[in-house]
Amino acid sequence: MQWALWWGPDLVLLYNDAYAIMSGSKHPALFAQYGKVAWGELWEAIGPLADQVIRERKSVAREDDLLFFGRLTEKMLPEETYHNWAWIPCIVEDGSVGGFFNTTFESTSKILYERRIQILRTLGDKTALARSRTEFAEAMRSVLTDDAHKDVPFAAFYFNTVDTPPKTGREEESTRQARARIRVTSTLAFKIGIPDGHPAIPDREVHLLDPITLRPSLPSLYKRSGASPGSTIDARSLPDDTTIVAYAAGESDPALDGMSSRETFQVDDTAWPFFDVFSAKKPLHITSLPSTIGPGFGVRKNGWNDPPREAIVMPIAAEGDDVPIAVMILGVNTRRPYDKGREAELKKAEQLAQLDAAKTSFFSSASHELRTPLTLIAGPVQEALRLTTEPRVKQQLSMTTRNIERLQKLVDSLMDFTRVEGGRMYGRFKATGLADYTTDLAELFRNPIEKNKIELVKLHGGYITLESTPEDKDDPEAPHGSTFTVHIPLGYEHLPPANVDEELAGIRAAPRAYGRAMIEEAKGWNKVRALSDDKDRSESGGSDSNANSNTDSSRSGDLAGMFRFSPDDAILIVDDNSDVRRFLRSIFQSHCNILEADNAVKGLSIIEEQSPNLVLSDVMMPGMDGIQFVGAIRERPRISWTPIILLTARAGEEARVEGLTSGADDYISKPFKTQELIARVHLHLNLGKRKRELLNLFEERTKEIKIVSDLSPVGIFRTDPQGEITYTNRRWHEITDYPSNQSLTNWLWNVHPEFQKEVLELTTRVLRTGEGGSLEIRWQNERWTKLQVESISNGLIGTVTDVSDRHLYEAARIAQAQEREAIAQMRAADAERQRAEADERRRAQELLVDVTSHELRQPVSAILNCSQLVRTNLGNLAEALRKSRTAAPFVPSDTLLKQIEDDLDALDSIYQCGLSQERIANDVLSLSRMQLDTLSIHTIDFQLVPELQRIVSIFANELK
Repeated sequence: MQWALWWGPDLVLLYNDAYAIMSGSKHPALFAQYGKVAWGELWEAIGPLADQVIRERKSVAREDDLLFFGRLTEKMLPEETYHNWAWIPCIVEDGSVGGFFNTTFESTSKILYERRIQILRTLGDKTALARSRTEFAEAMRSVLTDDAHKDVPFAAFYFNTVDTPPKTGREEESTRQARARIRVTSTLAFKIGIPDGHPAIPDREVHLLDPITLRPSLPSLYKRSGASPGSTIDARSLPDDTTIVAYAAGESDPALDGMSSRETFQVDDTAWPFFDVFSAKKPLHITSLPSTIGPGFGVRKNGWNDPPREAIVMPIAAEGDDVPIAVMILGVNTRRPYDKGREAELKKAEQLAQLDAAKTSFFSSASHELRTPLTLIAGPVQEALRLTTEPRVKQQLSMTTRNIERLQKLVDSLMDFTRVEGGRMYGRFKATGLADYTTDLAELFRNPIEKNKIELVKLHGGYITLESTPEDKDDPEAPHGSTFTVHIPLGYEHLPPANVDEELAGIRAAPRAYGRAMIEEAKGWNKVRALSDDKDRSESGGSDSNANSNTDSSRSGDLAGMFRFSPDDAILIVDDNSDVRRFLRSIFQSHCNILEADNAVKGLSIIEEQSPNLVLSDVMMPGMDGIQFVGAIRERPRISWTPIILLTARAGEEARVEGLTSGADDYISKPFKTQELIARVHLHLNLGKRKRELLNLFEERTKEIKIVSDLSPVGIFRTDPQGEITYTNRRWHEITDYPSNQSLTNWLWNVHPEFQKEVLELTTRVLRTGEGGSLEIRWQNERWTKLQVESISNGLIGTVTDVSDRHLYEAARIAQAQEREAIAQMRAADAERQRAEADERRRAQELLVDVTSHELRQPVSAILNCSQLVRTNLGNLAEALRKSRTAAPFVPSDTLLKQIEDDLDALDSIYQCGLSQERIANDVLSLSRMQLDTLSIHTIDFQLVPELQRIVSIFANELK
């Protein structure tokens, strides 16, 4: 009980040891301290309550009250605690309140357990319905967002994709990649309580791991962003949003080409321990977050909103995963100390499990050491019992057989006890007709009891009572019927001491096995009668036991006749016990050839050299045990078909399941029946032969298919149900230029980026709907192919047909058509130009005709006018001359003279017009020569003044 006394006007605090423990690091400074000083961080909340208790003399109590104790870390930060407490006023002699008595019980563990178990329950319910990574991440995000705002101040969830880096085309890089480094791409699925773009939580990280240690691989690498943890490959092969952090190394790396110096980088102090999580495969506690975790980190609605100090990096992996499928970064509750006690409990549980495993291993070894001699005893004894005809010897061998079975039951009980103690014994239930089962069980005892005239209950000193209740006709549902009650005293004081077998005390066996043991025991209860019966039966051909043995002998002989082994059959016996090998050899050497090895390593060598038809192997052997031996055989394709039967002293369902799941064809516990062993060996040997025939046929057909596939003019590929390529033929690699010695995981990288999305959509649709489809795509090497994909039962099968020639032909046709179109356009342009020139010439000709007509019309008009004037004047002159012949002497008048002068001028004009006509004709002729490109210009000498006079005369005439 945690209690304290708050006393006096200043409420001085006094408390017991339990209260001191509850106070944590505040003790002993808390003791005898004023109340408001002792619990100063709480006084704002509890101070008024303390005044109320003193003033009103009433008790105050709270249940699961949230109190923040200032005791977290050396900085005395507030710690989340929950308490059930009560303050009871203490009345002194004068009736006043001297203080109050404080009882408290911390319920923090209960509250945290309920809160966290609810988170886990909700998380389990939601993630159980997830059918994809996206749905799983969404379930995690919703639970951490809605229910874990106090316990998880921030969270980041990464999915991991394991891959190998692509080749860069450089010889030295290819050599380094041959080391088979594991590339792990961590992609952020969601984050909570983390500001967008925070450098400590990148969207993607790429890590290079050593395949053995899962620690960082050591190439020189290029760092493209100074954000966060991890190691990367060449940055040029990664998306732009990938965070890449490099490790320094001495070797050169193509990723550094083009940099100003051969510098390398170290991981910065914001790194999360991804590599430690990959290798350890368990959560890691980060006790102090780096200083780069700045403001805004861990701020959540309804959270404490304190700066986070610690985190957990937790892997999420399935059994057998080399690399976790996901990594989760969780901030630790800022107001609770990290629960290291839980780690101690887990460590203790692990130690107890190791101790239990060691104990189980001890009992298994003890069982093995007991069962092996039992096998070597039981086998020869059973064979001797089958072969002998001497009654006394048969009786002794029968007794030996019963005790062997009794010892075997002791060993079985020992192993059952260890399984029960270790919690590995599970019941297997089935519907049973209880009445029939009881009758059948009683029948097992009927024959020996009747033969020996025993009443079994009396033999045990007991008695039987019978109570019968008839059916009530008025109430048919009332209980009715007969009840037989068998009364058998407990203990053995009432039994004859000579008949008490204390060795059987405490043994529990299966009903039928236990019954058979008791039957054999009952046959010897009446020694005189048994000996007499044996003698009588020996004279008539043997006792019942001998008859049964003879029957078994004849039956085994019949079984041996049924088995047909080939002289060429070979069985390999692998056992570190020479007696066991000798015993097994004696069983099978008359049927087939026997090979032997005293350990699994030698046995493996014999199998590879001589290829036996079947292997009989022990399980518990030094060095390589039987389970590992089976695995080694199954890993070698040439001998993986070999039938394997495990002979082991390890009994029980678990051992049998382990043996069969390891790859063994059968699992037989020691001691075994010889006939059963022969039957099983014969069965699996013949099944192995048939399996080998089928495998040979399969290999032949596979080879034929591979030849056809390799000779196929189209690329062929096959995928698993997830769409990952599992097979490609040689032509596929030739078409796609994808390296044949590289993992097929990144084949999509060789598809031209323009078609990558369409290819993904096609394969996804075919996987989802089962309906095939096709698509023409272009690869990075500029080849065009027709991609045909069809759905099969366990994935996809597809072909890649090279249609580059058709595309080149179509491109050539298009180019030719474009060229013809260009030529036609050029010819049309030329034609248009010629038409325009022709139009221009026509217009010029029309203009020339028009101008020429105008030029011709003017001199013609002048010639006509002048000709008319000359004709008129000549007529007048002629008339005047005719008159002068009859009249006085002719004297030209002034008018006549003037007319003659006009005539002369007119004649000059006619002459000039003639010259003008000549010039026009010459101009037309020159224009024609210009159009025909036959005009030539020559340099001549001329007199300048006459030429100018001639030109002036032209215009002078026109001016008239």
